[in-house]
Amino acid sequence: MHFKKAVKRCMLLTPFSVVEYANMAVKYSLDLLKAECQEYLIECSKCSFPIENINLLNDEIKNIVFHKIFTTSKIALPPQYANVCYNNELRK
Repeated sequence: MHFKKAVKRCMLLTPFSVVEYANMAVKYSLDLLKAECQEYLIECSKCSFPIENINLLNDEIKNIVFHKIFTTSKIALPPQYANVCYNNELRK
């Protein structure tokens, strides 16, 4: 357990390294690293950070991240946008 914590402290996920780490996590079944990479990619998407080599990202990770982005709401909408429908009309 201490080894996992030490590795996590030493790793530096950046938009330039996350794809390589994520692919390695899938290849070697490193579930903790895979989860960290997924969360990092989701956070990058919220901030519109471009990810280097995103086209090389493992399909499993792509699907999980895509699904989480569009099925979980962690960003609160400002009140003025809360009642907007898909066709940009206010709900009545």
